Amino acid sequence: MNKNYFYILFLSIFISCFSIQESIAQTQLPSTKASENIDGLNIYPNPISDGRVYIDTKLNNTKDISLYNVLGKKILSTTITGRELTLPYNISPGIYIISIKEKEATATRKIVIK
Repeated sequence: MNKNYFYILFLSIFISCFSIQESIAQTQLPSTKASENIDGLNIYPNPISDGRVYIDTKLNNTKDISLYNVLGKKILSTTITGRELTLPYNISPGIYIISIKEKEATATRKIVIK
């Protein structure tokens, strides 16, 4: 009798797992607007050791900068008019994601802070 309950329990778990996977597969993510790349984007030095990073672009317009840690938490949000970004002294060494927006074009890159 206990064996039958085990099989029934196993079968119900098995069926519920497939129904969960099917509902996840049918879920659609919201569409995002395709972003344009920034022409001539160059970020250096990488890795960053002195707290300064240079962001060159072909147009060299005002840039909106966002810096995220690997968990996706926004660490920094600023606007620069030149090409030099000075990072706050309290940013810990590690891997970060930098998002740059210049006019309508955006780019996302990985940077390392030593």
